[in-house]
Amino acid sequence: MNIDDIVRHITANCDDDDLDVIEGAISARKDILVTMTRATLRTGTAVIIAGDLRPKYLQGLAGKVVKISKTRADVEITNGQEMRALHPRYFRHDGVLPGVPISCLKVL
Repeated sequence: MNIDDIVRHITANCDDDDLDVIEGAISARKDILVTMTRATLRTGTAVIIAGDLRPKYLQGLAGKVVKISKTRADVEITNGQEMRALHPRYFRHDGVLPGVPISCLKVL
């Protein structure tokens, strides 16, 4: 069974109780993935912003972690200089995007 089959099955067959169970499973899996990502993050780790981060145009920017807190990281953007110029309010003067949720980072 692939993801398309699963989505079709959910769309066609699941009731509210089933959807609650699925939602709980998805939430638990996301928590596990965040824990795994947090365990691999270190200062200097190369990452890409890929998650449900808003504004959407920040997705795909690459950088390196400069600071880590429990649920967020500051990322020095190494590509997207034009993005920093167009949207300076999201970046510190040194090109760092502060407070990116760890759930929105993928380790390269």
